[in-house]
Formats: sequence, structure tokens, C-alpha cells
Amino acid sequence: MKSLTKIISIIFQPILIPLYGTIALTASDRILSSELTFKAKLLLCLIVFVNTGFVPMAAVSAGMLTGRIKDGFISEQKERTWPYIISFAGYTVCVLWLYYIKLPVFYIAPIIGAGISLFLIFIINFRWKISAHLCAMGGLSGGVFAYSFITGIPVVPFLVITVLTGGVVGWARVEQQAHNTAQVCLGWIVGFLSLSIYWIASSCLMAS
Repeated sequence: MKSLTKIISIIFQPILIPLYGTIALTASDRILSSELTFKAKLLLCLIVFVNTGFVPMAAVSAGMLTGRIKDGFISEQKERTWPYIISFAGYTVCVLWLYYIKLPVFYIAPIIGAGISLFLIFIINFRWKISAHLCAMGGLSGGVFAYSFITGIPVVPFLVITVLTGGVVGWARVEQQAHNTAQVCLGWIVGFLSLSIYWIASSCLMAS
């Protein structure tokens, strides 16, 4: 059981979720899938992964090497402050890069929404440790919901899959005693609301 929960936690690391979402969006969105070349899609995924995945990963690795972080999941609440700050900086640079390559604002909004959720769990972390894993999974579900709401494309099966997967990840984090039930639920809610509300609100403002 411990091996299974650890594998689930690794596969659905928060630093990998933005990449998963980007891959899904470039593969399924009619405009991105038809108008972007394979190299352009690869560049987009690379920009997202380097800034939202590699940068936080490097920060955590450096913390472990210097003894400031005990494990790769940053289990201790007090150890999360600097990795969150560096991660937020990575998200900021990612957004700037996406603007630089002239990606339509509609597709940049999910990254900004995810950055907002990261900022919120950074603030909450000063008082209470909530699950970054579930914040990322909630953001993924929020992205699917917002995309469907904005475009009118029915994506109920995909939404169900992401919600159920989030439940599995939450179970794994509780089983590992990394979080309690309240912490994983709040993490999911923060991620879902941050990304979905921002993406929907920004799209409404652009349309008005």
C-alpha cells in the first residue's frame, strides 16, 4: 500500500500537472491542435515544464542538498515557504514567455489561474499546511470545467475523470499521513476555484 500511494504521489506531483494540462489542451483544442506545428506544441510544453516544473524541482533539490528540506514532498510546513516563492517566480516567468511568443491570452489564463492558487496556498501555509497535490488536481478539474463553460463544448467524461483522479490522489496523501482529509479537500477547492474563476472571468472581460 505504501508503494502504491508513493507512486500515485509521484505521478501526480504538483510540478507535473501544468504540463499534463498543456499537453491535453494542445491535443484536444481545435485551434491549437490544427494551427500549431509539432515544434510549436513542443516549445509550448517546454516553456511550461521548465518554468512550472523544472524550476520548483531544482529549488526542492537544492533544499534537500543543503539540508533545509527533508524530503521531495516537502512534508514539513515550515520548509515550504521558499519553494513556494521560487515556484511562483517560475509561474510569473512562464506567463511572460507565453506573452512573448504571442500565445493567445485565452490559453495563458489557465497558467495565471494556477499561479493565483499557488499564491493562495503560500499565504495559507503560514497558518495551516494544505495539500499542494490536491490544489494542482483541483486546478486541473477547474480548467476542464472552465474550458467547457467558456467554449460550450461538453467535457463531462473528462471532468469526471479529473475529479475521480483527484480523489485517488487525496486518498494517497491521507494514507501517507502527509495531510488530513480537511487539508486535501481545501487544497482541491482552492485550486478549482482559483483556476476556473480566473479563466472564466478573464474570458468574459475579453468578450465584453
